[in-house]
Amino acid sequence: MESIIFHKLRRHFILGVFLLFSFTSFSQKITSFSEETNTFLSELDIFLSQTKNDELKQISKKISKSFDKGEISSPNQKSIRNISNLMLDKKMKATPYFRDFLSVVIQLKDDEINKSKLSDWLTVSENIVLNFSSRQLLKYCEFSSSFLSAKTLRNSKSVKWHADCNTFYFKDNNGVPYVHFISEIDLSCSNRNGSFQISDTKGKYWIQNNKFEGIGGRVDWKDRGWSSDSVYANLSIFSIDVKESQFKADSVHFYNNKSFSFPVIGEFLNKAVSGSSAEHYPVFKSYKKDIVLYNILPDVDYKGGYTLRGKDFIADGIGDASARIIINKNGKKILVANSARFSIKKNIIYSESAAIKLYFDEDSMYHPSLQFTYSQSERKLKLYRDKKGVSGAPIYNSYHQLTIDAELIEWQIDEENILLGSLPSTSVSNVNFESIASYNDELYHSLRGIDKVNPLMRVSNFVKSSGTTNFSSAEFADYAGYPLHQIEPYLMNLSNKGFLFYDVYTNRAEVQEKLYNYINSRLQLADYDVIRFKSEVTDILGDNMIVHSILNISTKDLNINGVESIDLSNTRQVYIKPYNRNIKVKKNRDFDFSGRVSVGNERFVLYGKDFNFKYDDFRIDLKQIDSVQLSVPIEPYQFDKYGEKRLVRIQTVIQSVTGDLRIDEPTNKSGIRKDSFPQFPIFKSFDDSYAYYDKPS
Repeated sequence: MESIIFHKLRRHFILGVFLLFSFTSFSQKITSFSEETNTFLSELDIFLSQTKNDELKQISKKISKSFDKGEISSPNQKSIRNISNLMLDKKMKATPYFRDFLSVVIQLKDDEINKSKLSDWLTVSENIVLNFSSRQLLKYCEFSSSFLSAKTLRNSKSVKWHADCNTFYFKDNNGVPYVHFISEIDLSCSNRNGSFQISDTKGKYWIQNNKFEGIGGRVDWKDRGWSSDSVYANLSIFSIDVKESQFKADSVHFYNNKSFSFPVIGEFLNKAVSGSSAEHYPVFKSYKKDIVLYNILPDVDYKGGYTLRGKDFIADGIGDASARIIINKNGKKILVANSARFSIKKNIIYSESAAIKLYFDEDSMYHPSLQFTYSQSERKLKLYRDKKGVSGAPIYNSYHQLTIDAELIEWQIDEENILLGSLPSTSVSNVNFESIASYNDELYHSLRGIDKVNPLMRVSNFVKSSGTTNFSSAEFADYAGYPLHQIEPYLMNLSNKGFLFYDVYTNRAEVQEKLYNYINSRLQLADYDVIRFKSEVTDILGDNMIVHSILNISTKDLNINGVESIDLSNTRQVYIKPYNRNIKVKKNRDFDFSGRVSVGNERFVLYGKDFNFKYDDFRIDLKQIDSVQLSVPIEPYQFDKYGEKRLVRIQTVIQSVTGDLRIDEPTNKSGIRKDSFPQFPIFKSFDDSYAYYDKPS
């Protein structure tokens, strides 16, 4: 006690002597502090008092009291003196530098839990003063005050980062300060919009550059309704800029115990956002794009990349349609959809553009780009073709050997029937079902436009030159000598007409068989046909859908409605007019119908039921002919405007006939070699027939 009183009296005596000599001399700037404690405290008090700042006066009193009572150890007192002298050397002023520095000293001294950290804190402070600018010391002190009082790494108007911790250390690396968290902490981010947390992590917070370098930890989807032990990710090494209200980590190990039993490695992203945007976070995205998940929905398998965006599973590929959805029925694959991305949420799978292959045994229907929607609750598949870009290409049906330009396909997958048709946007809807071997000379020439070379020939020549049927638009533009912006719509037009598939996302084209069929047909190097079923329907069926045809996946029969007439051979003038405008298409363009068959400019007309057209044989089996009507030229001959003899219908009707009609030689469906087969068409009757003369025709 006597020693303390003596030191105080001595300090007051020294102070009095200073004042007695000359106030002016002490009002000059102090350039260094004494190594002797009492003198140092007196000099420090004068230095701080010169500002006439009450806060600084209080700080001076608290420091003096702490020194006098031994609340600050001798080594730490020495460190404070050394740092103060270094600060003077760098011409740091009483405010804000000494004020902030000494305030943290007092704060740590008064902190019962963390007072032992004062020595480390002073060591870091000294290294900062030695190696960096005064501004860096100020930032360190400001951070330390905030962190010690509230455990905040940053607290600004835009974002707050908080570390829920008990154990930490002040350290530096060559004067660069950081807080070391060697025990697990919970790190949280919040702003006025939202918040998120990283649990059980360790790491270092680098104060000067606002970076937290973490090791380990866990993030979860608890805010999206899943328990923290069912959907979560374990972190490895990561870095956070605490000026931002977001966090990204690489090489995390993701677990979704609801969907799979193994960890998936990928990247993680979270943001503090509110409203509808919050539903899109956190985000996990896998590195691997060949993950196989069985029964992501009942009877639905998946292969591709895995992204969990909020509560929504995003099935993604690499941009080349590598994500795959497989729908099964009775343990058998019935549909495969490939896309760059699928969205899977609330039991609905959706893709804006997916390559679709719908299987029936070894055959399929295929299209490179359809809008894909599958509803698990309804067990319904919807495929929409918007006729824009690559979607404009027709659907290819390998079993029936047809291309189909239907706008919409619907299938309740527990049923046997697939509906093909369109949306009811107009009063009349048309869908064309065209033989893959058909040829239209008018279309061939219209493709050329003002070009010197027909586009089909140019593509064919390029394929021969390059040796590949799959190529980029840039490669073809270089070959054709056209700018790329002209080539892309050029290829798109061919794609829309079924000559190739063109992907607007990858800018790659794949040549289709129809292109070669057209070229060979034009050059008369191959036979072709003119078969097309044009369906014209106005009735709406089901969910606002105009149904043009129904495909039964068990029988594989394709029932087409709204077919007014069918041209089988323009050369032989063989045409069909189905009853009820309905036909049933079988494998390879065979089809059943009932109705009227006209031959040779209506010289020979048959009416009946259960007729069967056989494509390969190019004939019609006439199982039940109700009647036959003949027309013949009558002398003196009269001629129409085409130079053909006018026909007169014979009044007698022939009935009760069976037989077949051979339209043309099977290798001459086009009729281009009609002179080689003058005997066609041939009608052959199998049974006795009857002519009823008393019955009007």
